[in-house]
This record gives sequence, structure tokens and C-alpha cells, in this order.
Amino acid sequence: MMNKLLLLPIACILNISCAFSQIDSSQNTASERGKYMLQLSLISHLENYNSADIGLIKNISNNRAIGVELGYIYDIYGSDVNVDKDWFKDGSGVKAYFQYRIYSGAENNYPSNSRNFFEIEPAFFFVRYNSQRIAGYSCNDEQGDCLYYRYFDSQVKRFVPGLNFKVGKMYDFNPFYVTIFGGLGMRYVFDQTDIPKEPEPDRFFFKNGQKSEIVSGAQLNLRVGIHVGYRFK
Repeated sequence: MMNKLLLLPIACILNISCAFSQIDSSQNTASERGKYMLQLSLISHLENYNSADIGLIKNISNNRAIGVELGYIYDIYGSDVNVDKDWFKDGSGVKAYFQYRIYSGAENNYPSNSRNFFEIEPAFFFVRYNSQRIAGYSCNDEQGDCLYYRYFDSQVKRFVPGLNFKVGKMYDFNPFYVTIFGGLGMRYVFDQTDIPKEPEPDRFFFKNGQKSEIVSGAQLNLRVGIHVGYRFK
């Protein structure tokens, strides 16, 4: 089932890419090729992995671009008031997005100083943090009712690869520009902790007794953003 779900977006990407590739190649101009655009994220500090991001995009033709965005992670879930602050402490790390962008034809652009695009974006995160965890063992139901509990003050190393599919619009105020985008993706969380694996905990809880929904494994990811940038001549 998971393989079928992964194949579906890939098939959609191929169809969209073929449709965009039919745009008249005469639209390509030498002046558009090779231009670099420096961009800063305005809302990366509001994401689950709070960070400061900077990126660079290079046009490889009039309707194609490639880019990279790097970020320094300085907090985790710091903007989420529903997350116990003791769960993630002293978090820091790095993240990287790699972008392949396909612009639509000029006839689809409104207003005239904007360009629509579709983007494929592999992503990689690595972060370290300290976590105060209450582990439940031999639990009888989803909410708890465990035979016994243990408290851990642990150090966690987390690696998160993912893949995002986005649509967006870039507004050109030469040489400055503003980009807005949104999309969905899938990422997988790998946590390495110093909590003993034997016996394996059944549940994790915050210190107030509330069950934690934060677990390792596959997660659906909402990817939205606003970038401001500068185009080099």
C-alpha cells in the first residue's frame, strides 16, 4: 500500500514535467540563463524545526531552475504551545533543501511580473537535543494504564530525510523578488537515544502525564513558505 502511495505522486510529477516541457523553447533567452538569486526565508522560525534559512537558486533555462536552501536549527517545536518544553531542550542542528523548479508558460502568469512554478524538493535534517521522557511499559491501552513507568533525561540524535512537492508564485520587482509557495511531503524520523531498548517502552508521556504523539516513523508534512530575494546581474 505504501509503495502505491509513493508511486502516485511520482507519476503525477512525470506528467506535469512532460506538460511543462512542451512550452515553446523559443521562449528561452540567454539573458535568463545562469542568473543567480539569493533568497531568505521569512517564516522558517515558525516551523516545527525553528531555523534561520538562506538559499541560492540558479536559472538553467527560461523555464527551469535548480537551487539549494541551508538552515541552522536553533530550536524544536519552540512555536508550538501544545508541546511540553522539557521534551525538547538545547536543540540545535542543520537542514538542507535541494530544489528542482519548473516554471509555467508566460501566458499563465498573472500579474505580468509574476511566474507560477512547480517544484520537487528533497530535504534532509539533522538535530541533537536533550529530552525529559516518561516511558511506560506493558501498557494496556493507548492512553496508558501501564504496569510501570521510568523517567529518563536523555540525549537524542535525530535524522529526518524527506521529499516535498510544491506549487508557488514568484513576484519580480527587479532586482528584488518575493516568492510564496505551499505543498505537501513525506518525511521519515529516525531517533537515536540512550534509552535502553530492552525492554522496549510501549508509550511515552510528558511530565504532566499527557501522552506524547511525537514518535519515530513516517510523517505527512505541510510545507509552506515566503521568501524574499535578490537577483544578481
